Amino acid sequence: MEENRYRSVVAVTRLPPLTIGNLALALFGLPLVVILLRVTNTEITPVVTIGIYWVLALTVIGIAVGGEDLSLPDLGFR
Repeated sequence: MEENRYRSVVAVTRLPPLTIGNLALALFGLPLVVILLRVTNTEITPVVTIGIYWVLALTVIGIAVGGEDLSLPDLGFR
């Protein structure tokens, strides 16, 4: 069990910085937007909220395609 955990830590440390940043953006982008809107007590329309979500999603996909030289099929798109 200890050896498996060590292998996963080693695998993460070998990831390129761009991949780590993209992963962090993908995992923490939406929660950060929600927390910021709640803390600042900002009221925005549902259309603007969906727009923010789309911008975050397209940014993550753009970084993966442009920065990491992945194709859309590599990301799971048909």
